[in-house]
Amino acid sequence: MLNQLDFGSGPKPPAKRPTGSNLFTALRPDETTARQAHTIARDIRDMYRAHRQPLASRSLHVSLINLGHSEDLEESVVFTARKAIDKARFEPFTITFDRIMTFRQDAKRPVVLCADGENAGLRELTARLADALFGVGLDIGYSPKFLPHMTLLYHHAQIEEQYLPTPISWTVNEVWLIHSLLGQGRYEFLWPLKS
Repeated sequence: MLNQLDFGSGPKPPAKRPTGSNLFTALRPDETTARQAHTIARDIRDMYRAHRQPLASRSLHVSLINLGHSEDLEESVVFTARKAIDKARFEPFTITFDRIMTFRQDAKRPVVLCADGENAGLRELTARLADALFGVGLDIGYSPKFLPHMTLLYHHAQIEEQYLPTPISWTVNEVWLIHSLLGQGRYEFLWPLKS
């Protein structure tokens, strides 16, 4: 309630943090690559004096297809998604990230690793997953024009796009089904699909 001397110019209450569940498919780097990516993130944090810490190595991932937000994780959706993903077999392939850039997203700006090249294996896998998930009637968020990327940290300012002196790569041989607990910064790794 406003004080009678306060005409709305006082401090505003903090924005409400999102809650609930977000379910999505993703790739996760192997331990060596995750450590390399985390080192890059720490270097960026130090170079640009970012206020926020890099994401933990175990949280690094490349999002592929979003299966939607809900207040509670629906076990039936998890079961259906697992069955569909299991049908999308694939040959192992290499993914490479060779540059750093910043996305504009409200006040926070994700600093991400991405690639100048096509990463054709990744795009083929994502299209195959989308077909399998859509085929069992799940409502999915997918665009064939998406830019594969891995978020390293968040920063308050734009960072100039730059190429890595040495690109980072790893062999993809599994797809993960991940449950994100919104507003908590926590992930539950529900299920891996191995090639």
